[in-house]
Amino acid sequence: MKKPSLTVNPQLTETYTRERWISEGFERNGSESARDSRKAIISRLDHYCLKVHKMKPEQVFEWMKKEAKTSETLTQYAIDFLSRYVKFCQEDHPDIIMNKGRNPDKNRQNKQNYLKKLHNNSILGNVSRSRQFMSQVGGIRIHNDDFKRVPIPITVKKGTYDDEEAEPLTAQQAKDVISIVKNQRSVALYNFMNDTGFRISEAGMVVDSDFDFNVSPPTVKIPKVSVKGVLSKGVRYMRSSTAYKVRRLLNGNNDHFTFRHDDKQTLIAFRNAEYKKIKLAYDKLGMIQKYEDTGRRKYNLHSWRKRCGTEYARSNNESMSDGYLRHSKYLAQYHLNSKDERIEAFRRAEIDLEIDESQKLKVKNQRLEKEKLELEEKTQRIEKLEHNQSRTYDVLEQFMTAFLKQDKDHDEESVKNAVKEQIEFMRSVDNKYLTTEN
Repeated sequence: MKKPSLTVNPQLTETYTRERWISEGFERNGSESARDSRKAIISRLDHYCLKVHKMKPEQVFEWMKKEAKTSETLTQYAIDFLSRYVKFCQEDHPDIIMNKGRNPDKNRQNKQNYLKKLHNNSILGNVSRSRQFMSQVGGIRIHNDDFKRVPIPITVKKGTYDDEEAEPLTAQQAKDVISIVKNQRSVALYNFMNDTGFRISEAGMVVDSDFDFNVSPPTVKIPKVSVKGVLSKGVRYMRSSTAYKVRRLLNGNNDHFTFRHDDKQTLIAFRNAEYKKIKLAYDKLGMIQKYEDTGRRKYNLHSWRKRCGTEYARSNNESMSDGYLRHSKYLAQYHLNSKDERIEAFRRAEIDLEIDESQKLKVKNQRLEKEKLELEEKTQRIEKLEHNQSRTYDVLEQFMTAFLKQDKDHDEESVKNAVKEQIEFMRSVDNKYLTTEN
């Protein structure tokens, strides 16, 4: 019997450990956020298994494979495992205290640090990643048709970006936050997120070499893969006032993380530090409202990105705004616009993106001055054309009169009428041109 030319793939035969599964999130695209996300997935999965099954996830997987006599039974165990996990994610767990911050003993006394339920929009992604962990680490694979039997909650806007919960800041709120925080690095970060729509984790990955301050408007390269896994390319734009603040943070090293406290600071430490600063500012301003269904604060670091999208849409349209924010559904459509069109769209939004009213007036005045200068240049050009046109008509009239007088068949009156008619015709043609130019 003939055999096909097949070999065993060593990557599939190697045993996955949770450490390898976590590190692979970083190795694929160099994203610290992806690695931290996998850590969070495993952390919640650990709590679920210890509370419900009284053992770690890997032990549960081994038990399932040992007890299941057939593949069908193993699939049933796996579906039940994930179904119970969905229910676990939909409930608060006050008895599970999370170790947050630098002093775990002190945090254990804080009853607010318990494991909270997930928003319905976040459950599908969390359970899907847990399914992946069960497949690669536990060796238990579930077919897509079987996975449909897991009771994932149906959301109103499933598949969109509603899991990015936040309320957009108004210009006055943004100004008030900045006046309280004051920290130079954080203020530059807030203005940067306000202009570019970067998420906090994406801003934490920006290095000095990503900026170009020699173009107008100044630009920053966008990450090849967003923290949401969306492939993207190109640049985003900054106001000149933002570029000035950012340039003061550069240290001459192209690989320097621009917005981090120092290059040794991890991405999660950077994110937590910035969240702590802005949370204190929100508390002082009384901006402590929460969403009823999740208990999450309405105003957070993501509010700067929401502000960017809201203000950008005022002068453009929703699809352009979503494309600028790199939402996958609209990104390709955004890049159909030429470079000049994308710059012009940002220019239109520039006034609305301004935080300080004096800066808004300054931008408006600059635009009016530019329009005034363009109008003056156009007026001078038209006046010059009209002057040259008038001189041309005088010379032409003299030439035509002299030419027709040589013809003895035309008297002086008929010569004048013929020249007048021809000149009026030429004037009408030129006036149409000048009207179009104007």
